[in-house]
Amino acid sequence: MKTKELSPEIKENLKTIGMDIYRAQKLAQDHGFDSCTMTVIGPKAIMYGKWIDAYFGFFKPDNLDGFITTEQMDKMGCRCLALFGPDGESITE
Repeated sequence: MKTKELSPEIKENLKTIGMDIYRAQKLAQDHGFDSCTMTVIGPKAIMYGKWIDAYFGFFKPDNLDGFITTEQMDKMGCRCLALFGPDGESITE
């Protein structure tokens, strides 16, 4: 999957978009630690995926073979755009 660089305006305002990634991790722990799905925006692209273990901070993007940690997403400046529980209900604040 090719990614396109986000515009400078979006990069500049990334910290104001969505929810803090650690807050999303906490909500995923409270609503099904291994079954919540999430949409994440980062400096390079938007990712979709599933928490494989929110307690350890392991997130599996749909377009990657491995996983990424909450700490890695935070260091990249990622933010949670949408978080969904096991039954598909939105748990985004």
